[in-house]
Amino acid sequence: MRYRVKETKRFEYGYIDTYKSAYLGAKSLKGKILKHDPDNRELHLQFDKKLHGKYLGDRSRFEIKFVSVSTEITDCEILAYPVNPIGQELRFGARNGVVPKVLDAFCASMTNQLEASNTDS
Repeated sequence: MRYRVKETKRFEYGYIDTYKSAYLGAKSLKGKILKHDPDNRELHLQFDKKLHGKYLGDRSRFEIKFVSVSTEITDCEILAYPVNPIGQELRFGARNGVVPKVLDAFCASMTNQLEASNTDS
């Protein structure tokens, strides 16, 4: 069984806004920022076993690279996988469906952050 999830999400916003939304989206989901490197367009995150108060069973780590398609379009290349308590990637024994569920919640949170910042402008 493959536990790694590779996905590219496209956002109709510039790089700075997209990066901020990812950072704030992770914080809103109580994610831990492992690597915050806006100059190299990278953000690494880790999420606990709980999401919105529900127990999922595994921790998840995301490695995100931001690629500017144009000044108003940014792709997020996301590599997501389950990790053990000390942060090592799980190769077996992970629960099925946890990482995609956290990824969906994270992308929804990013979208909410982008829409909120767009209405504030």
